[in-house]
Amino acid sequence: MGFLGLFKPNVGKLVAALKGKDEDTRREVAWILGEIGDSRAIKSLEELARNDPHPIVQPGCRRGAGKD
Repeated sequence: MGFLGLFKPNVGKLVAALKGKDEDTRREVAWILGEIGDSRAIKSLEELARNDPHPIVQPGCRRGAGKD
């Protein structure tokens, strides 16, 4: 996990960022959450993988949720 461990205390804020308007931000946050591997993010990542309107976001969410 390395430096990404620094994000672990902020998982709640990162999950909230998945609801943002910018698809690039959602994609990057999904990647970070997947790398952190915190179970608190799984439900949100799965939901976004199914429902995000931007195709660039969905694969990162599936990967982050461990579904890819």
